[in-house]
Amino acid sequence: MHHLWASLVEVLGAIDGPSTALLATAGGDPVAVHGLAGSDVARVARQDRAVFGARIPDTVPDGPAPVETVELTLGLRHTVIASVPAGGGHLLSVTAQGVSIQVLEAWTRRLAEDIRAALSVATR
Repeated sequence: MHHLWASLVEVLGAIDGPSTALLATAGGDPVAVHGLAGSDVARVARQDRAVFGARIPDTVPDGPAPVETVELTLGLRHTVIASVPAGGGHLLSVTAQGVSIQVLEAWTRRLAEDIRAALSVATR
């Protein structure tokens, strides 16, 4: 999974504006962080959980739960929060300025799906 995170950081580094990313467990424990001060990590994890509610389902009746995204815009900054329904549930939050919300949503969804696949293999 490290290479997936490294590729996200590389993409975010190519954007002109500021960017942050956080992958955290459903319980709020950080797994990977980019561009956030240590004191901001818990706050962002709490906000992400509040957006998705307390629990992210690992499965639905017909198989793995789908990746779901929520898009937020504040001024020029866009945030996409994606559920990663694997390994007990994770949330991936990516915030960037200088990129369209559509592109950010597509990147975040793809990364969330890749992380879900990696976590599913790791937990078997």
